[in-house]
Amino acid sequence: MRADIIPRGDVWTPETNEFTVGMLFRDKETLIYAVKLYHTNKLRHYRVIESNPTIWVCKCVSDCRWRLRASTNKNGYFVIKKYDGPHNCLLTVTGTGHKNLDSTLIAKHIMSTVREHPDIKIMAIVDLVKKEFNYTINYKKAWAARTKAIRMLFGDWDESYRQLPKFMSALKDSNPGTIVVWNRIRAANPDEEYMESVFWAFEPAINGFRHCRPVICIDGTHLYGKYTGKILIATGTTANNKVFPLAFAIVGEETSIAWKWFLKNLRRHIVPGREDVTLISDRAPGILHAVKRVWTEPREGIRGHHRYCIRHFCANYYKATNNQLLKDFIWHAATKCHQRRKLNADLQKIRELDDKAFTNLMKEDITKWTIAHDGGKRWGIMTTNDVESFNGLMKGARSVPISACVQLTFYRLVKFFADQAAEARQMQTEGLHFPRDVQEKLDLYQSRGMTHQVIPYDWDNLVFEVTTKFHNNAGINRQTVKLNIPTCTCGKLEIFKIPCSHIFAAAARVETTWLPFVASEYKMEVYMRVWDTKFEPIKHPDYWPEYKGRTLLPLSTRLRPPKRGRPESTRIRNEMDVSRQRATKHCTNCKQPGHDRRTCPQRARIVQD
Repeated sequence: MRADIIPRGDVWTPETNEFTVGMLFRDKETLIYAVKLYHTNKLRHYRVIESNPTIWVCKCVSDCRWRLRASTNKNGYFVIKKYDGPHNCLLTVTGTGHKNLDSTLIAKHIMSTVREHPDIKIMAIVDLVKKEFNYTINYKKAWAARTKAIRMLFGDWDESYRQLPKFMSALKDSNPGTIVVWNRIRAANPDEEYMESVFWAFEPAINGFRHCRPVICIDGTHLYGKYTGKILIATGTTANNKVFPLAFAIVGEETSIAWKWFLKNLRRHIVPGREDVTLISDRAPGILHAVKRVWTEPREGIRGHHRYCIRHFCANYYKATNNQLLKDFIWHAATKCHQRRKLNADLQKIRELDDKAFTNLMKEDITKWTIAHDGGKRWGIMTTNDVESFNGLMKGARSVPISACVQLTFYRLVKFFADQAAEARQMQTEGLHFPRDVQEKLDLYQSRGMTHQVIPYDWDNLVFEVTTKFHNNAGINRQTVKLNIPTCTCGKLEIFKIPCSHIFAAAARVETTWLPFVASEYKMEVYMRVWDTKFEPIKHPDYWPEYKGRTLLPLSTRLRPPKRGRPESTRIRNEMDVSRQRATKHCTNCKQPGHDRRTCPQRARIVQD
């Protein structure tokens, strides 16, 4: 019988309140789910009497007449042939648990939630079960339910590896221009091979990045599930300061070899022949070695630039000194001092605070951590927060089998492109000449420029001295503006590639336009080109191109070893995971920092008295 034909009869649905003779179930699994759900709601227990591929019989665990017998009909459906119900016994469920409310029943119940949020918190599942069934399940059962729901939705982990080459082939067939690069290991069987790593990037992202700022943030994060591994991610930043996913790779570990392979693919497929592209990353040894060999000092080919993520840079010094004030000073020196004279003043404060830390800081490449010496290579982007925020969005994809992981990256980028293109069209409809974030900054600088005093020094070369007024606790400052070059001694034009308030003031003084001083990457017509290339839907599996390659297998060395007890997070936590509000302990007794109520000096005096 065809699967799309529904036979006549009373078909069970989750809303069914009571069973009847002749009621139909699509298969045995659905029948068992229905009986479990029934007993969970009725606060009763049942036990199985007989079970085989064609017959399933159960009865109440108490001295009760309730009994159900079902078997298959000629069409393969399970049908209730005999039913003695409802229950006439007393309630058999006491306390907070129900033995028939097992992880399989919960998994089926939460499948729609897990489909949208594969990384749903375990306690959220506990709360959901409490709300739906009025039972409190333990953490282990909720974890098992989520694991089973993922398997039901996204398939088996090992089979997912075998399906991955077929899906990648279908992806490239539906979306020409998609880049997929494999790193495989030959197996003993000539028809099989092991996956070492895989790199992929989508054409809309590759084409769109050509119209973005030439800055790429890179980071890696853990994979969860049956097999260990890391996912490496490269992102850009749009003119409207939104994260722009560029490329992905799944590797075994974040080694220098893995990073070199990833960066070579970035250079070859994402920015081929493009100069002055800047990488921003943390200072993990594997990344630093790979960046030097592939990006900044390659033996041949185009060279790029490298800058440190200042968030990680400051965290390194905090870890070494445990000095929050030092960390704040370094952050301010790195990100807020656009002029070298201001940077020197901050460096002197750091020296007075911790001379050893200052000595170590001076050994660092100053172009890689200070915006004053950056030369505009960062375009004002100081951290890898964008890629880390995208890691958070990818957490669901990191919890599913590998084929589903790649699929989720595809569908999330489809949604991202659709949403951002719609927002860009809306800004264009509103008549904005620049993306909203850029427009707001330009409006702010222009309004400030109206309060500045401008003194011309050289009309032929358009050299001016611009004096600011006292505002926001900042004193009167003088900057030199040269519109012919153009440049301003405040440094913001070189750093951000948009005119500062001093440029606005000087341009107004000579009644000339300031538009040429805005980098083309910020202009609306260029921003619209970011979203020009569209994604295409992936064809139905029946129409996928035939795959004739070897069977892909996971490496057995990456099989995650089983552990007893509550599963542990693989994230390496550091001080960046602790909010500033909670970084310092405050006593609930005397309200003073540095201790808690158990070690409070006032409490000690009270006990002595």
